Amino acid sequence: DWMPDSRRLVFSAELTGTPGRHLYIADTETDVVRPLTPGTGFETHPTISPDGTRLAFMADDTDVDLIEGSLDGGVPRSLLATGSNEQFPSWSPNGNGYVYPSNATGGFEILIRGSADGWARPVITRTQDGLPPWYQVRNPRFSPEGSRIVFELWGPSHSIWISPVGGGRPVGFGGTDL
Repeated sequence: DWMPDSRRLVFSAELTGTPGRHLYIADTETDVVRPLTPGTGFETHPTISPDGTRLAFMADDTDVDLIEGSLDGGVPRSLLATGSNEQFPSWSPNGNGYVYPSNATGGFEILIRGSADGWARPVITRTQDGLPPWYQVRNPRFSPEGSRIVFELWGPSHSIWISPVGGGRPVGFGGTDL
């Protein structure tokens, strides 16, 4: 993900000689790359808050959880850690919440959660009207103004869908057979 300065970016990689997959920050002007997460974990899919001070990412151990960290070297904290898989976080444009898929209800759905008070509500559910059969939902991202979410559906066909944040029928395009 790009930092707001359009100069630096944060990415996940497995580097030779380093156990696990970790997050790194790269400066595109100086070619300097430095680690953000050490250890033996498996951290992926970073997303930077709109103000560039926080990042959220997936941490995969026995299940997948969402972690939040500061970019100034602060200690990461659990953003959402349950016995279910929470994946592919994306900050809202105002930085007050995030969207993510979870399989807490048995199958993957997309939820929006407030970062300050922890409220959550579904945006896309397994029984959502108008969606084709699917087994995985991935990579939800807010539109720049925050009124819609784009996401991928994986099933008999791989397709991209757009849904209003406040609910309503999603619109799809781009299906391809797998």
